[in-house]
Amino acid sequence: MTPDKETNYRYWLANTVRASLGHCSRLAALCGCAPDAGVVTAYITDIAGGKRRGAQSSPFPPVLLGRLRGRFQPKHLMLKFGALRDASAGITYEFLAEYGIFEPSTGIYFGVKAVSDREVSDDAFITQADRALAAVAEGSRRLFSGSRLRNHPLTDNAENGTYWPLWLPNPGHRDLRDDIRLLQTIFRHFKKTFPDLTAQLDIFDDYTAPSPSPTPLAALTEKIATTFGSAESAELFTRFLEGAAARGILADCGDGRYRFSHHWALNSRKRPFKMTQKAAFDLMVVLFAVLAERYGVTRSRYIPWKQLRDLFRAPDSRPFDDAWQRHKAPSADTPEYRRDRLLCLTLMRLPTD
Repeated sequence: MTPDKETNYRYWLANTVRASLGHCSRLAALCGCAPDAGVVTAYITDIAGGKRRGAQSSPFPPVLLGRLRGRFQPKHLMLKFGALRDASAGITYEFLAEYGIFEPSTGIYFGVKAVSDREVSDDAFITQADRALAAVAEGSRRLFSGSRLRNHPLTDNAENGTYWPLWLPNPGHRDLRDDIRLLQTIFRHFKKTFPDLTAQLDIFDDYTAPSPSPTPLAALTEKIATTFGSAESAELFTRFLEGAAARGILADCGDGRYRFSHHWALNSRKRPFKMTQKAAFDLMVVLFAVLAERYGVTRSRYIPWKQLRDLFRAPDSRPFDDAWQRHKAPSADTPEYRRDRLLCLTLMRLPTD
């Protein structure tokens, strides 16, 4: 691989991983789990590099593992809610939400996927799948009269004997649970229109989407407000995040967490200051010391390390290890402490004394 190709590959992989983390987290949240960002990153990197990863080594729960005719599909996540079998035509209609980890621009999509018994494209199979959906639409005109279903995207591929007669993308701002409810309605109309089809899977009635858990930021700001007895303290921390992101100290990981940049300030020798684990620890100690001073908190433990560890990532997007909060606290009479204090006050838009 030439240097230019290697550089382009690294950029492509970094952007793909960053974009995929958010999509994977949203889909996994439907199953009540939150995969570790570092483990998911390693998984995507291995597959991109041609390394074989089996179902046992997937960072996702079994219900999300993509399978086609029983075979594991490492590049796709699939959450299947229903399946109807047309034995005479050799077609299984699957009702599912799906995401391709190397297709972040497409994002999460859901709908009806027709799977032929044969692993080759077949015009007759595609036509039959389209006619099945047309029959459902004809018998459910009210359902299909809405703009979402009437103007659904066309399928642009049909390889390996799979074809989507209906698929709809999920914009990031729309709750996936709304899409599941729509998918259930389509599934019921399918069963009603084709009573001879055999139901192979139907978990719609048994499936209860978990209530969305608090985001790492929401959990942390709630903890801060409780610790310092003031809603303003949480607002100041939010200002710190916004200011740090604007300064390039922090970067959005894409999954509701923040990553420290490698170089975020200048040291006394006018050289980039590397954001090591110790430097991140010092900055957090000083930040919460400023808050404790402002709200008169004198007890020894007022830094919510657990919530901070959930929110922040190291420069390589991996979680900080357990030793993060066991460093020696910086002394208040050092130039580094005064520098960090001035930075924290500035980012929170407070008087700098």
